[in-house]
Amino acid sequence: MNNVKKRLFIACIAAFLFPMNSYGEIHFQCCETTLHETTPITGSFFLPDERTAFIPIPGGPSVLLAQTAPTREETPVASNYPGSTGSTEERFFPRGIAALSFGAGYWPGLHNVQTTLPFNSQEAGRPRAWGGNVEFALHFKAYSWDSWKLLLGGDLGFLFHRNTKTFNVRTFPSGDIEKARFVSTLINMTPSLKLMGDYQYVRPFIGGGMGLYLFYFEARLEDSIGGTTREEVDKSAFGGYVSLGLDIPLQKGGKGFLLRIEDKVHMVDFGKIEKNVFSTGSGGLHGPINVIQIGIAYGF
Repeated sequence: MNNVKKRLFIACIAAFLFPMNSYGEIHFQCCETTLHETTPITGSFFLPDERTAFIPIPGGPSVLLAQTAPTREETPVASNYPGSTGSTEERFFPRGIAALSFGAGYWPGLHNVQTTLPFNSQEAGRPRAWGGNVEFALHFKAYSWDSWKLLLGGDLGFLFHRNTKTFNVRTFPSGDIEKARFVSTLINMTPSLKLMGDYQYVRPFIGGGMGLYLFYFEARLEDSIGGTTREEVDKSAFGGYVSLGLDIPLQKGGKGFLLRIEDKVHMVDFGKIEKNVFSTGSGGLHGPINVIQIGIAYGF
């Protein structure tokens, strides 16, 4: 019995003093002294797990040291891999992006337009070089190259200009004198594409498109209900644009709403717009038209 206790004590000490191999097994060697003989004792045992612990006794039965019940459950760890149900959110690039933008357009060619209404063109003034802009755009992801995405879609834009001052015109057949102002509207309907980078905080892009441009130039009576049009010019032409901008995701993971900032340069030539009381001293109406806009986009 004393020998058993002695061997058990030696095994416990060995668990702390001897190294463990890759299989979790500890080798130890000790000696038993009986009278004048010294007999080496060798053995090995595995470290106990958290539920049961046994110490094997060479040449004898294993001794149960402890037995414990599991005290906690395993806790799942959040994962960044696609399909994970953890709390960490994976990166997201939308299949489509719709944007509504507002801004200002600079059109020096329109400002140079001269008219013959009234007979003294200085009295009528000229259309302003700066005008207001509103645009709707819709694009869908078509292809991907690593962090860059190719989007295909289209744009529908409206650019409005008014002239610097009002002027007097005589209405017929009444002969009354009323105030009028020149108003111009440019509409572009352009299929387009965007090459967009997908980074953590911003999505820069370059874009371009080609399509139909419609131009309306009219003298509108301000004193009449609804702004009656006195004279009107309408032209159409084929043109295009290039753009540079960026989208800034406003929600985690890139989903949902984005802030869009974009600069567009439209190139279009309407030729001469001579008709009745309208003419151009420069011989034609053409671009470039620089549009700077900011808007809200939504990725879906």
